[in-house]
Formats: sequence, C-alpha cells, structure tokens
Amino acid sequence: MSQSVGAALLRPAVRLEAARAADIAVGQIGGLPQLSADVEWPSREGHGPHSFIASVDCTSLRVGALDIMLPIEGTLSFFYFGGQLDDGEALVLADDCESSAGACVLYTPAEEECGERDAPAGLQPYPKVPLTTLLGLTTAEPWHPQVRDACAPGAPLWNRYDHSVRSQEFLDALPEFDTEVGHHIGGRAHSVQNPVDIEVAGAVMAGRCPRATWPSITRPATGRCSLSSTVTMPPT
Repeated sequence: MSQSVGAALLRPAVRLEAARAADIAVGQIGGLPQLSADVEWPSREGHGPHSFIASVDCTSLRVGALDIMLPIEGTLSFFYFGGQLDDGEALVLADDCESSAGACVLYTPAEEECGERDAPAGLQPYPKVPLTTLLGLTTAEPWHPQVRDACAPGAPLWNRYDHSVRSQEFLDALPEFDTEVGHHIGGRAHSVQNPVDIEVAGAVMAGRCPRATWPSITRPATGRCSLSSTVTMPPT
C-alpha cells in the first residue's frame, strides 16, 4: 500500500473505554454533568432539555496526538436531545440545519468553579461509567472521498473504481485492523450508511445548511465555547 493511500485510510483517535479500578479516569459517560452555576442546562427550543451524554477532561486527552483542534485544558460536556421526552419523534439530521440544535457541546475552562447539576424534571440520567483513554488509529471505508482521491483521482464519487482497496480480500481484512465500534474523539467515524463527511458536505453544497452550521462555535462573554454539533469536518 502506498504512503498516500495509507494516510487517506488512517487517522489517529483517542478511544474512550470503561475505566478499571487502576485506571486514571479522564471523563465519564452518563451520570450528571459538572457545570458552573451561571450555565443553563442545554435545551432544544420547542422540544425540551437535552440529555447529558458524556464529558472529558481535555488536559488528559493527549490532544497533541490528534489531527483536529481541541482545547488543551478544560472540560467538554456533550448533550443530545435523545427522545426521552417525545418518544424519539424529533431527530438530529445532517441535512436539516434546524435540527442541529438537538446536539450541543459545552466547554468549561479549567479554572472555572463547577458543581454537579441535577437533571431537569422528566429526564432520567444514563448510568455513569468512568472513562479512560487509549490512543490508536482508525480506518476509513474504501468509498470515503479521501480514499477514492488517493486511489483513483478523478473517479466519480459514487462509482466503483479499480484498486486493491476495493477488492473483497481487502474489505474482509479491514475490520480485523479496526474492530472496535465504540466511542472515540478524532479519527474516522464508523458510519451507519454514508461517511459522515459526505452527508454534511452534501447538505452544505446543496445549500440546505450554511458551512458554519456543522460545527458552529460561539464564545459567550464568560469565555465558554458552545458548539451546535459534535460533528467535526475533516482536514483538507
């Protein structure tokens, strides 16, 4: 495999795994978030409050090993409108800009004083699982645009192309390298259908969503960052 193809297939990621007793916890899935007193619990207008999903301490993430931009300290807290209050009726979709308000990431500076916040009425917190990290590599599907450009420059996006990465032998071997479908920061997403990059780019190019929507970043006067989505556009 050429170096250009390998670079297109692989990206570094910090895997989030359940911490054992001897591990250093760098965050949590579920439970309750640590928020400062003046921060409102995220909500989706017309629908209700988000569920708290997870939080991570950026100081412990080894962000310098990743190829995405993240704070080097402070805490990222992830929230999502997961359907507890409406039986899953309201969805968050890449091609529906208004629905992006259903996902939120709050950044809390390391020096800010915080406390555990109870969930709003009607929300049942998910079971708390402390997290530790493991640095590793993630793979892209052979039909990802960056892989296609490295293997068959100029080939139409959805057409098959002639290269060994499209062979059945390679497709069968690829899951053996990257078998863990779970939570990670950075790297390649394990897509359910199309690569996430294509779905987001398609919405932008079709004019359904402005480029700044995925993600959009605002910086309130307090210095906090709030992102409308956890989707990260890949480096070009």
